[in-house]
Amino acid sequence: MPRKAKTKMRSVPQRAAQTLVTPFVGFGDVLALVDFETWKTGKRKRYRALLYAVFAALAACARVKPFTAATFLLADYEANRLEALNNVRDRRYPVVLLAAAVEVIEAYLKERRDLGIGGEHLLVDENGAPLVYSRIYLAFDQLSERCGHFGGKIVERLIEFHDLQLEKERKRRKPDLAACVALRHGRRGPLDKWQARAEIYAAAGDRARMLDVLDRNHDLGGASGKSVGGHGRAKALETGRLFSPPKLARRLTPGIRNDKVCARLLDFDWPKGKEAQVDERRNIVKADMPHLVWLLDEHKINRSDLRRILNCSMGTVRRHELVHRRSLESEDERRERERVEADWRDKAPALYLARPLGEPFPDFHARIAAEEKYPFGRAVLSATLKYAGVLPYQVARRQKKKHVGIKRKVQIRGVTVKEMGVHEDGKQRSEGYEGAPERSQDTENTQFRHNSIVLED
Repeated sequence: MPRKAKTKMRSVPQRAAQTLVTPFVGFGDVLALVDFETWKTGKRKRYRALLYAVFAALAACARVKPFTAATFLLADYEANRLEALNNVRDRRYPVVLLAAAVEVIEAYLKERRDLGIGGEHLLVDENGAPLVYSRIYLAFDQLSERCGHFGGKIVERLIEFHDLQLEKERKRRKPDLAACVALRHGRRGPLDKWQARAEIYAAAGDRARMLDVLDRNHDLGGASGKSVGGHGRAKALETGRLFSPPKLARRLTPGIRNDKVCARLLDFDWPKGKEAQVDERRNIVKADMPHLVWLLDEHKINRSDLRRILNCSMGTVRRHELVHRRSLESEDERRERERVEADWRDKAPALYLARPLGEPFPDFHARIAAEEKYPFGRAVLSATLKYAGVLPYQVARRQKKKHVGIKRKVQIRGVTVKEMGVHEDGKQRSEGYEGAPERSQDTENTQFRHNSIVLED
């Protein structure tokens, strides 16, 4: 009987749990960081995403930190004479760029030329001014926190990744350790102390020699197009642990790129300026909103996808969706909807004021939806209650009181109180004393309403 062929199991990377110290970045995490799609989240523009990807590529492929990269000139990059300063010995070392790093920089420069952004520095902001490198570190820290790693130091992890790539050179029969030290900009490790400075300086003067050592040892080495773009994004998805695309906030529905309208809108180049974007969004909504709402009803996309497509907030998405749905109503449907809305504008505030003591708002909405057949969502109910002015802080404001939530510890006549309420017989009660004496009966200036503490100013 022939032996059964073994099936190759696909390895799924184990995601790193939330940590207070950022773990070591792997090859898949570096691929994710040099991909501008990783940085293009929320309202961040494509230009900024490409800019941050360049900083990540320079740190991982050339051991250049953001405060050094911010000083690079565009003319030096075009002439291939970028240099980094070793502050210890006050000597400059050449910056050798892999094809992957050049590909990331060229994508950024293309976007810069298309936007007409000038400036003599290689990396500039939208106005062509030099960058404040502390803002770059802040962007890296925000990315780390968004992925659940609150220790920051992504740049330091990328530098460590670069240095560990050069350790592979030691396994060769005739290693070029002087070039490795030069690629680390003159920083010798414990095993490189015997390397003479003259040999290191000689290796630093030969860019081709340094590029050959870096290219044969670095995981991002090789021809362009292998580590950046679609291939790199697929590898990051398979091997990344910290910053791979599934971990990030940009989670598009898998079938969104199969739709021609969505694919066209995803690649739409939004103009610069709020008013211009509003005009373009109005034209898109007028032309494509019926198809987008149909995709939404068929569960092929969600509202987060619409937010990404229309380049706006979730509130703007819901407003455009509501306007379109109401435009499809008949006259009888419109009258019935207005009648139901008018009834609940009066009924909902009364039910809210009569709710059980201490009932949270989500539980209140769930209860009236089940018992009273409330037909709207939580957002509509919240807006109705706010419009009616029955929320606790609104009542306190009208009475010129100071409202304090029950979950905050407050000091009342030297007594630390956590929670207060009212007995069925109308007498006051308090819970959560912390070694405090009994309260006096004189409490005319303290009012209790719906498990909230209301104090006079």
